[in-house]
Amino acid sequence: MIRTGRAVRVLEQAVPAPPEVVRAFLADPENIPRIHPLVFRIEVTSRLAEAGVDAVTFTLDERVPLGPLRVPNHYHGRIERRDAAPLELFVRGASRPAIEVEAHFAFAPDGAGSWVRETLTVTAPRPLLAFVARTAHAAHRAQLAALATVF
Repeated sequence: MIRTGRAVRVLEQAVPAPPEVVRAFLADPENIPRIHPLVFRIEVTSRLAEAGVDAVTFTLDERVPLGPLRVPNHYHGRIERRDAAPLELFVRGASRPAIEVEAHFAFAPDGAGSWVRETLTVTAPRPLLAFVARTAHAAHRAQLAALATVF
């Protein structure tokens, strides 16, 4: 059994668009390669609407920086929009070995735009945790900064 650890980071960003528009943009996985610095390919595998939840599952490929190298990595993910949480978005990705990245986005009106708060939770085997958490944090910080330039 692999012993894992968990790291949680909170990121925030002002975005010059209404919360509903920002949420809709992030809820479409095909937009991820536009703003995430590591992701270069994404494929939607299903879209479904269940009672109170719209969900999209996908696979994505990224190149993770490791010194002078770029190591390929593959994730399976799911994005959920829940009726009970109209200004929130839930994203989860899983990779090997035993790596999970969860992002909970909350959107609030901020003047003419939005304030986006992302709670990023990384779970990974203990020997990899610091590296995976640091890499995910930097990539998601860059992703939020890029999101602000889309609108």
